[in-house]
Order: sequence, then structure tokens, then C-alpha cells
Amino acid sequence: MRIAIQIEIVYATIDNSTSPPHFVIYAKNVGWASLKNFTYMDVYVSNYGEAILFTYNSTANEGSGQFKVEDANGNGIWEPKETACIRAYPTERIEGAVFEAKIVPSAGTGSEYLFSAPP
Repeated sequence: MRIAIQIEIVYATIDNSTSPPHFVIYAKNVGWASLKNFTYMDVYVSNYGEAILFTYNSTANEGSGQFKVEDANGNGIWEPKETACIRAYPTERIEGAVFEAKIVPSAGTGSEYLFSAPP
């Protein structure tokens, strides 16, 4: 049985092009239902073993402590089989070597992913 909403993180990194830098998470909707409202989706990204909750804002930007979702086709709906880019903007500079990202939809199954800082 396939779960209606199931998110799988496939890659995560740090984008140093902003000040402070921000997290970039690529995740695929492997369920059979679309996600249209990201307000109640939780995104956590921080050093491994720590948790910082980012809240959704479609216009999130540098230093906001928020995240935004960019779906692949740009229609604002995260459809089944579609990969989305989640940009999480911490309020402070990113420091550390190993990071953990976790996405938890309001209903369904989320995903977690460990990654290291780029060289």
C-alpha cells in the first residue's frame, strides 16, 4: 500500500552565495497525493544531533529563519513524482561539519538525511 503523502530527501547541501549561507534540500514526492499547502510542513536543518525548526514563508530569504519550496514546474503544487527544492534560511551563520535535514509533512511520511558541508 502506497502512502498518500510520502517525502524522500535525495540530496542536501549548503549554498554560500547568500549572507548568511542557507541550506538547500532536494526532496521527491514519492506518494500518490499532491502537496498544496506547505504551512504545516516542518523542516528541520542544523548540526547533527540538534534541531532548528524553520517555518514556511513563500518569500523566505536570507537570515529569516524560514523556508520556501520551489517545485520543479513552478505551479506551486508539489505533485507525485516531482522533485522540489527547499531553501531553509537560518538566522545565523552555519558552522559545523555534519548536518541533519528532516522534512515532516502535516500528514504522511517524512524523511531525514545526513550531509557534510561542501569543501
